[in-house]
Amino acid sequence: MGHHVTNTRFGSVNVGDEQAAATAVVVLDLIDRLGLALTAEVAAPLYTGLITDTGSFKYAATTPAVHGIAGRLLATGIRHDVISREIWDTASFGYVKLLGLVCARAVLEVDEVGGLGMAWTAIGAHDLHRYDLALSDVEGDIDRVRRSRAAEVAVVVKTDPEDGWLKVSVRSKGRSDVGAVGSSLGGGGHKFAAGFTSHQALSGTMELVRTGLAAAPHLPG
Repeated sequence: MGHHVTNTRFGSVNVGDEQAAATAVVVLDLIDRLGLALTAEVAAPLYTGLITDTGSFKYAATTPAVHGIAGRLLATGIRHDVISREIWDTASFGYVKLLGLVCARAVLEVDEVGGLGMAWTAIGAHDLHRYDLALSDVEGDIDRVRRSRAAEVAVVVKTDPEDGWLKVSVRSKGRSDVGAVGSSLGGGGHKFAAGFTSHQALSGTMELVRTGLAAAPHLPG
C-alpha cells in the first residue's frame, strides 16, 4: 500500500493511488469503502501519516481535499497539537547536539544540478552511536539542510549501523525530478522526495548522486 509513483507493484496484492498526497489518504479511502468507523483511535495514526507525508501541508501535493481530510480527522477529537509537537518539536538533547554537527559539516555545491545548486551532509554510524540515536531519529535532518536558498536539491547520507550501507535521502524544491534519480539508483519516491541505498563509500555515493542529478529532468519553476 502506498502512493509512490515509483512503486513497482512487487506485492501479490497492491493498494495504491499515485495521485494521493499521503499513504494515509489511501488508507482512509479503504476504510470508507469497507464502511468502518472513523474513531479517534483510528484517526490519530492517519493524521500522523497525513502531516508527515505532506510536510505539515507544505508540499505541492496538498490540495483542498487534503485539508478536508484533515478536518474529518480533527472532528474525531484527536489532539492534533500533541501529535504535531511529538513529531516536529520533540527530540532528545543528543539529537540537538548531532543536528549541530550535521549542519556544521554540510557542503554547498552551487554548480551542481545544472547550476541550481546542491547542499549535502552525512551522518555516520559513529555519530548515531555517540548520541544514542537510531536512523529513524534523524529522518527530519534533511528538512534542515534543504532550507538553504542557494540549493535546489538537498541530500543527506546516513550510514546504517546494522549493515554499514548508506541510506541516501534526496529532496528537491520543485525544479529537479529527484524521483528519477532514486529510481535510476535502485530506490524510489516522488518527483520532489526520493531515496536509495548505496553499497559504495561516501565519495562514490555522492558521485552517483551528482551524475544522477545532472541527468534528471528539470521541471518548470
